[in-house]
Amino acid sequence: MQKSFAGSRSIPAHPQRTEGYLFVDNARFLSIVCIVLLHTNWFEVDPTPSLLESAVVALRGFGILTFFVITAFLMASKMQKPQFRVLEYYRDRVNRIGKPYLVWLAVLLSITFARLISLGKFRLVDIPLEIWHTTFFTAFWYIPVLLFSLAVMLLLRQHWWKPWFPAAALGASVVYGVNQYFQWFTPIHSFAFFGFLFYMWLGLWLYRNLERVQAWVLALPWWKVLAATTLGLILATAEARLLIHLGSLNPYDGLRLSNQIYALICLVVILKLPWRLAPSFVDVRKDSYGIHLVQVLINILGKSAITLALFALGLDRSFTFFDRVPDYVPNPLLRIAIWFSWFVLVYGISLWITQQIRRTRLAWIVGGG
Repeated sequence: MQKSFAGSRSIPAHPQRTEGYLFVDNARFLSIVCIVLLHTNWFEVDPTPSLLESAVVALRGFGILTFFVITAFLMASKMQKPQFRVLEYYRDRVNRIGKPYLVWLAVLLSITFARLISLGKFRLVDIPLEIWHTTFFTAFWYIPVLLFSLAVMLLLRQHWWKPWFPAAALGASVVYGVNQYFQWFTPIHSFAFFGFLFYMWLGLWLYRNLERVQAWVLALPWWKVLAATTLGLILATAEARLLIHLGSLNPYDGLRLSNQIYALICLVVILKLPWRLAPSFVDVRKDSYGIHLVQVLINILGKSAITLALFALGLDRSFTFFDRVPDYVPNPLLRIAIWFSWFVLVYGISLWITQQIRRTRLAWIVGGG
């Protein structure tokens, strides 16, 4: 059976629901883990990290690119339905993704403004700056960039399979990577609005060619896959350390050239994995978006509570504890242990809150309902 795809050449309609594919669930789970790991890291401000720390930070770098791939893959699945309508689909994405995002963004901004008021530092002229910072310099950046990318992809759907489209999209991603060195514009992926289009196109291409790709991936020997992953991680780590040496504003940027290569290799690994990675108490389809939203608040409030406790105890009255953690904890292994402990705490609390909210009428604020 064949169905048309975006008004272009036909592709096979997969007999399974794509949401049931093992690699989609594994990709969701790993992507969220990587994203929470990124935002719970206390030590990225360290100007001289150990090689081990750089490798661990680089290790989780594939997460955000993988999320864009599977988002487009699932969109391609929905486009096969006879009742699919572009505007209805995008409106549904805005409702299910955009509205919950606005709720949690408003909560975080309210807390930020309340803190500024309590400190006597609140000024009306600072409101736009605080909104900009909270939108694009926390994990919340992903949602406006995703919705923008979806809009661009849907508007250009008639051109997806023309050679210029993936070439232009890949070119934009490469420009963002090269910009890390030349800094033609601020080299931060959180407002790289055109930087992720290639990975969305890749998700569409993967859906279209899934059977052939899976057959090729399954035929690859594991030793070759693991060797390529190791080399990719070495390259990603080396470039991050080079960028640190060059004084980059964001040396672990998700769109740096080495990380894009590493993420593509990790996608092959995810496609090849024969088992489910998420534990049984995590429903990756229902919990993932809620975890993504809630963890921002838990992480910020948790760090604020630690800062206030240290101030109250007279141990740090400069409010710069998290900037100086590398000085307090010189052992890299201990620093990594602290980081992972904090990750487990933030992820666990975010998961629990998400699951509790999903049982109420407010399920929609975590992407449910």
